[in-house]
Amino acid sequence: MEEEIDIKASVGKYTEDIELHNDLEILATKEHFFTRYKLHKVKCWHIPGVVVVGTELTFINHSTGELLSPGPHIGYALDDTKVTSAELLLDLDEFVIELSGRAKTSIDFIHFRTNKGKYAEFGNPWAVGQFRYKLPRNHAILSLIVGIGQTLQYLSVQPIPIEAAPVEQSISQLSPTSNRSPTIIIKSQYFGVEKSTAIIVDDFFALNLHDHVKNKTSKIIGINLISGAKIYGMEVVYSMNQRIVMSNYNMGNAVNIKKGVRDAFQIEEQDFLVEVIGTKDSKGISSLCFVTQNDKRFYYGKQKGEQFSIHSEGLEIVAIRGVFINTQVLGIMGYFA
Repeated sequence: MEEEIDIKASVGKYTEDIELHNDLEILATKEHFFTRYKLHKVKCWHIPGVVVVGTELTFINHSTGELLSPGPHIGYALDDTKVTSAELLLDLDEFVIELSGRAKTSIDFIHFRTNKGKYAEFGNPWAVGQFRYKLPRNHAILSLIVGIGQTLQYLSVQPIPIEAAPVEQSISQLSPTSNRSPTIIIKSQYFGVEKSTAIIVDDFFALNLHDHVKNKTSKIIGINLISGAKIYGMEVVYSMNQRIVMSNYNMGNAVNIKKGVRDAFQIEEQDFLVEVIGTKDSKGISSLCFVTQNDKRFYYGKQKGEQFSIHSEGLEIVAIRGVFINTQVLGIMGYFA
């Protein structure tokens, strides 16, 4: 029997070991205030007939054509050879007005339906735990909060009144000669460990980089590190409108670590950062390698534990989020454009 649930409720199971992602955070700044954007595309990864593995939402600013994506958020399914993806693309005057599915300890099935009758569904439609969100009258789904483990394990939604969504101008109304080309900003998966006492520094928001990225007036031009058996501390160096700005991930404490070695590298003017390769163990980040478009590589720390890679084909890493405690960098993630 299907259960109708309140819009403030969650489904699935939240545990401390899952990665929690709030898609609304990329819209919740002054530059991206959510009334400027609406949901443009829903993409899901799933094992057909089994379970939902991950999600990615893309938002659009109708007045500029700019696209923003805070995902993808994808689990590490046991048999990734069976994972596939599909998407639901929305028209400019189209909204997701129904979200239902099946969930107990994970989100086994999810169904999206729009005001135009289009729908997409993912996972196992015969699983137990039927649910349907009860949206207020004249509301639509704006964004999701998802918890990722091996699969999609936790889900809650953020509604918006349809009359508040910006639908007054379509992309087709933009001048063909306009230089306001769409900018797609993508956030990578987080790599590292989580601790309740950790400090998070998100350069994309802390340095207000959105407009700089869109206007191509900012760039990562170097990294300063203190490393040894692990990555003790790190600074990311940005050029913003020809000003030098540094973002500090534990460098103040790391300079006092006797076993730490201070290193630095600079990225040449015509080059840019495209990939971060690293290793992580149960304590945090043990090694990092920074790769540029011209295949310059800079290695730091000691390789041990599980390897990871932060990259998106053809895109530049424009910002980094660092997570740390007073003795080590615990994890990092990147923003691409």
